[in-house]
Amino acid sequence: MQIRIHVLVDTLGKADMTTFVVDSTSHPWFATQVKAAVGKWTFRPAEKSGCKIPRNYQLGITMGTKTAK
Repeated sequence: MQIRIHVLVDTLGKADMTTFVVDSTSHPWFATQVKAAVGKWTFRPAEKSGCKIPRNYQLGITMGTKTAK
């Protein structure tokens, strides 16, 4: 399963979920799960001239399963 999203990360490293957008996904269920997870994650905020700034991030996430041999 694959998904590509973009979201604004604030100066505290938290995703602003009001800006969360799914650009593409291989399955709607996966989009729901990724949105729930991203809301719990902490990111390293962007910096400019030593000051933390909000920034839009685009993320691609792939989840797969391994088959037993």
